[in-house]
Amino acid sequence: MDWRKRLENLGMLRDSPARAAGVTRRRLQRSIEEIVPGQVIETPAGPCFVSEQRFTADKPHGRWPLGDLLQRPPEILGRLLEPSGQAPALDPRQIVFLDTETTGLTGGTGTYAFLVGIGFFHGDRTFIIRQYFMRDYDEEPAQMSALVEALEPFSALGSFNGLSFDVPLLETRLALQRLPSRLSRLPHIDLLRPARRVWRRVLISCALSSLEQAVLGVRRSGADVPSWMIPELYFQYLRTGEAAPLTGVFYHNQQDILSMVTLANHLCRLLEDPEETSRHPLELAGLARWHETHGDVERAIALYREALAYPLALPEQTRLLRRLSALLKRTHRYEEAQELWQAVLAAGDVEHAVEILVDLAKYHEWQTHDIPRALEATEQAIAATAGLSASPARALMLEGLERRRARLSRKLHAASQRQSDSRF
Repeated sequence: MDWRKRLENLGMLRDSPARAAGVTRRRLQRSIEEIVPGQVIETPAGPCFVSEQRFTADKPHGRWPLGDLLQRPPEILGRLLEPSGQAPALDPRQIVFLDTETTGLTGGTGTYAFLVGIGFFHGDRTFIIRQYFMRDYDEEPAQMSALVEALEPFSALGSFNGLSFDVPLLETRLALQRLPSRLSRLPHIDLLRPARRVWRRVLISCALSSLEQAVLGVRRSGADVPSWMIPELYFQYLRTGEAAPLTGVFYHNQQDILSMVTLANHLCRLLEDPEETSRHPLELAGLARWHETHGDVERAIALYREALAYPLALPEQTRLLRRLSALLKRTHRYEEAQELWQAVLAAGDVEHAVEILVDLAKYHEWQTHDIPRALEATEQAIAATAGLSASPARALMLEGLERRRARLSRKLHAASQRQSDSRF
């Protein structure tokens, strides 16, 4: 059923048969309490509607049961944080997963988070989702007050794009209500960031919906609504008082939170044992880049090598050869690195030929002390600059290469002179 038909059946369109048949506004006005299981709670700032759902830890969501995240080592979970020194160990029970549904996607003081969902483990057997709903704008103080209290027991956040959107938005709303916030101070696993590192070259999109289908094996029911439709559904609710269309919004928010748990678990599994979990060479390469960023160079080298064992398109193959050779150079494995540099040149990587030839020149000058080969590589690098567009960077590069050639020529001449002198 398309979206127009669903809205038409609910009598939400001006030309819908329901309206034409004279369905009255009073009949349509079903409150959120009638539509969504939940209750109105009292806060210091007034009433707030809260819906709560409980799921057993063995409930599957996609490829894994929710409770599988509880089996992941805390130090592995901590590595999903953006690199900032030593990654802390994170207990999954101390993480609260957070997702908002808002009146717009741009943020700012005019954007409200009319629905805030949080998800967390209660012991080892239960995962709880609580959704705090703003029935009208004047309930925001109560909604925010309830949210602050609910977040207090947790020591870390989980989200999907929360660092860029959800947290700044909530910080703004809390500040406007003069409420304290510790959101920006908590360790924050923003799952979009590791997801992009791992899958940006594998998938067309790293949106949560794409990851659900392509990676996690999650299939949403027909009750879901697309993100772009959510603000209008809320505005329609404010105009009419009819809450029925919001069931899809609550479901959407709930599924986002459940998918965060499954995605965190899947990423941890990949970090623990990529050979068992991964199914794609570029996924392995993404994991290699993730380990490289976090300083685990040996693991990164092993994963790059494994990815290169697969048949790859030439641009991807040369890209991975260059990344691996850079790591080998960094760890002073020059012999292995120069073999890869030769492989890249043989593959015809014109774009990076100058850079690679300079690396070869340095290798032969300082490691093998083969000055003729170092000079040969430098001459080839100078010739390769002809294929680059004229620019200040090209001129600077050529100037450096000319200096290198002159120095190597002097070394070669001095060595030849010493040989000549030794014969007399």
